[in-house]
Amino acid sequence: KNLDISTKILLVCAIHLTTALALAPKIGRIFRSHTLLNVVENQEISFDNVLGTGQQRSKIDPEKSFVAYNFEVPNSFILPKTLTQNCHWQTIVGSKALLNKLVGQSPRPFETNIERIITPDGDFFDVEYSNGFENLDAIVVISHGLESNSKGELVTNFAQAFLSKGFGCSLVNYRGCSGEPNRRLGAYHLGFTTDLKQITSLLKERYPFKSIYLSGFSLGGNVSLKLLGELADSAKDSNIRGCAVTCVPFDPVASQGKLDQGFNR
Repeated sequence: KNLDISTKILLVCAIHLTTALALAPKIGRIFRSHTLLNVVENQEISFDNVLGTGQQRSKIDPEKSFVAYNFEVPNSFILPKTLTQNCHWQTIVGSKALLNKLVGQSPRPFETNIERIITPDGDFFDVEYSNGFENLDAIVVISHGLESNSKGELVTNFAQAFLSKGFGCSLVNYRGCSGEPNRRLGAYHLGFTTDLKQITSLLKERYPFKSIYLSGFSLGGNVSLKLLGELADSAKDSNIRGCAVTCVPFDPVASQGKLDQGFNR
């Protein structure tokens, strides 16, 4: 806050230049290398950790199932050996958190309409839909990470990427994340799939011929995958045709331990 305007401009330029130089050769591979699930008829791809318990898995025949069962790990997305490999750099600079703190968040390059969805238990969550959503054949339901929301930088970047490919986007705010406290006791968490299931069911009811895809990062990615595990083969009956997630905390206990250490706190 005490920096003069010229210093702020130089700092912002340095951040952009460093990040661009590091990521430019790799950026085109991000979605390909993090696509974990593709539930498309007659195309079987596998993922070993989606289905959850062994008891649940035992009901599924991997030879016939449309749900991913085993997954061959793709080529890792490895950043150059620079500051960009540092987790704090990625969180503070790569996410544009520092840039937004210095100069404010840029306006989103797309417009949305907002709907408040009332849940069966009397609570609510808010969802944004990209303009023209109802006129497109395929839609992506995007889930944000812990303590983020539908207007977060990463959600915005995801939406831009999908919109540029001709998808409509549904940007979900989990309970209490849209600027207004939820009405009921309890909150969303890593395994809370109730609201995501409700919005996907609602979309299927409203648009029975649209293909639905799920996407998310961090907590939102975990919720997306857990819902697919719960739905199993019935995912295709819900018009869910695929899922792409990033930075999923598959081991919540280890993730929490990391967050409790040093600078992370």
